[in-house]
Amino acid sequence: MPNRRYPMQPYPTSWYRVADAAEVTEGAIHRVHYFGRDMILWRDKEGTAHAADAYCPHMGANLGVGGRIEDDTVVCPFHTWRFTADGACVHIPYSDKIPSQARLRTFPVQEVNGVVAVFYDERGERPAWTVPELDSMGPGQDWIGPRVRGWKVRTHVQEIFDNAADSAHQKTLHAALEYVTASAEFDGPYYRGEFHGTYDAGEGLPEAQAYARNRSLQAGLGFSLMRSTIDYAGYQVERSVMLSVTPIDEEHVHYLSYQYTLDAGDELTPAVHEMISDQWEKALLEDIPIFENKVFRSLPSRARYNGGEAPAFLCEGEGDIARLRNWARQFYTEEQCAV
Repeated sequence: MPNRRYPMQPYPTSWYRVADAAEVTEGAIHRVHYFGRDMILWRDKEGTAHAADAYCPHMGANLGVGGRIEDDTVVCPFHTWRFTADGACVHIPYSDKIPSQARLRTFPVQEVNGVVAVFYDERGERPAWTVPELDSMGPGQDWIGPRVRGWKVRTHVQEIFDNAADSAHQKTLHAALEYVTASAEFDGPYYRGEFHGTYDAGEGLPEAQAYARNRSLQAGLGFSLMRSTIDYAGYQVERSVMLSVTPIDEEHVHYLSYQYTLDAGDELTPAVHEMISDQWEKALLEDIPIFENKVFRSLPSRARYNGGEAPAFLCEGEGDIARLRNWARQFYTEEQCAV
């Protein structure tokens, strides 16, 4: 049920990052806590990552505490029941009869862009779409990075992705000199946008201003992928960034940034990578106090589902917030959705 601060369900249907790929190793159980639940991750002998609920369906032992991986099965530490990657119980050491309901809840997994993602749906539905690959993950180019930073933030995933369409706050909060939405396209589970901005270039660069052309792709409510071309009076920098947002519980999300810069083969690029990464993270940190201390305002057409809270009143020049909200509603299973 929605809580008092957020009138919508806390865990919308989407792909979400639950670990960096390097954290999940063959033959070992990796414990995580997302979606208000304990989960386990592991790799089989082929290197494929898997995800499941942490608690044994038999008598509730935590499989991540004393459990182990043997012959590509998860072995419970309590009664040594064994479960396959699809959740089926295949062995009980003291019984030849396996109860049909003895199944471990598992989650679809996609390994992409250096992370392990799971598809979370409260109804247990399977995914019909995937998270695309970052440009920096493709062959044929050398990239510096990733530079990774993460934060636990008291907010809802919807608030963070509303930000993607809110062009006005780029000037009022992040001090962009100019910022415009050049295009916005909503296509099934994907939102593609192009944004042009002019910023102070930062110290140590020959020009006072930098022009950025950002092309973003939002995949569900868990991932945002961006390719940027930043021009410093003819000196161009190519950037590739991934943001991931995963609900931890009903009040908090795990917010991570992965930044790459295309290696131009000169001495300046590594320093520029660090400088732009600093500026990017500074902007994210400027957003966080807003996220943590605001209330959610529904569109006027959805305000009746927001417990009497006054609706948002949007103005010209604020981007595609209303269109993004209408698009995002597909990820909520409740009919009376306040988004």
